[in-house]
Amino acid sequence: MLKFLARGALRLSSIAIPLVALAFVAGSPTPAKADICTPFLSGITFPGIVNGVTINQCTTDIVIGPGGSITIAHNNTPYTNSGNALIGVINNSGSAVFDLFITGFNASSPGILNFSSPAQAANAAELLCATTLRPQLSCAAGGTGDEGITSAGQLVFFTSIGAANGSPGNTGDVIFTGNLLPGQSAIFGTLQDILAAQVSPVPVPEPGSFAVLGTGLLGLALYRFRLRQRRRAAARLKPQQA
Repeated sequence: MLKFLARGALRLSSIAIPLVALAFVAGSPTPAKADICTPFLSGITFPGIVNGVTINQCTTDIVIGPGGSITIAHNNTPYTNSGNALIGVINNSGSAVFDLFITGFNASSPGILNFSSPAQAANAAELLCATTLRPQLSCAAGGTGDEGITSAGQLVFFTSIGAANGSPGNTGDVIFTGNLLPGQSAIFGTLQDILAAQVSPVPVPEPGSFAVLGTGLLGLALYRFRLRQRRRAAARLKPQQA
């Protein structure tokens, strides 16, 4: 009888222990995924924040994946009272990225990069160049200079600004100085949230290109070697012919 009870207790314990472990795992909180902007936000003071509210995340997160794929997550958190957007980018593609081509929403938007418009003069003053990041940035008049920074301390600036979706200044290139390397992140400010983004990876020579180059160099070396042999042979024959 005792043996029977002992066996039953062992069987129950073999079932109960995994169940308890499973319940513990299921009940434990899942670690929150860190926002891209979080590492940049410590110590930065933003203008126009209502009632002293602090900024704890990007307005929009852009994740660059393998092959230059883009994932955009809108957090809908403007960083100033007038709705400016704080954009965070992280490069998980495994390759260096030179720029990001961004586009804004429709004509209801004043244009995400429409800094030169007189009507947007106030908004231009509320971009990252108006924050305590200013000493680290090269801030040009009108807000079209270096308007962001990477996790490596490199500057981010805008170029090729143009009209899109019925609004001026609603598209353009975000250039990462020194390239955004794998694992690095960046932040920059825009007048409104963005609609879409496309990436331009830095060109990397393919293995086939290296093979062609190596074959060409080897052929050139062989040609020069044979040319020297012919010249030496010709030099030996000249005295005999004289």
